[in-house]
Amino acid sequence: MYELKLNKKNKRIRKSKCSGKIIAAAELSEDINKKISKYSEGVSAVLLTSIVLVNGISVFFRYVVDSPLGWTEEFLRYAIVWAVYLVVGSTVYRGEDMVIRLFESLNNKTINMIIIVLSAISTILLTIVIFIFGIPLVISNLSQLSPTMQLPMTIPYSAVLVGFFILSVQTVLSVISKIK
Repeated sequence: MYELKLNKKNKRIRKSKCSGKIIAAAELSEDINKKISKYSEGVSAVLLTSIVLVNGISVFFRYVVDSPLGWTEEFLRYAIVWAVYLVVGSTVYRGEDMVIRLFESLNNKTINMIIIVLSAISTILLTIVIFIFGIPLVISNLSQLSPTMQLPMTIPYSAVLVGFFILSVQTVLSVISKIK
């Protein structure tokens, strides 16, 4: 199962014969994670740009034309919610999530991996709780419409579910990519 190899400093190291497949899986998960992060950040950037533009239009119509647009506040609120939840998974990909970093200074790979896995498990458990309570909430609001835009309220409420789904996928992919 294991074979001994020499590294660059001519020290003997144990290397698994199946480590090539593990490394390939880790690299593939890293690539998928990067693409998901890039896409969600791109959509969020478009939303943030539209937020700035719509806010500018709102200010113009309110103070220059003296005829405020009612739908802009609602759009801004829902767009901000979507922008935030779309990029919540990217924090895991970039390593900017809130994890206990206390033991990283020990340079002990086993302890670091245990912390990474425990953090991932807690994130997945939180996602399950969000889905258990969030799906019925979204379904119960199928017929409710927003006041000014007449947008189905399932759209803003589903931002939480989509964001946590992306978070859980990126969490699993990040753990796989760190197994190298």
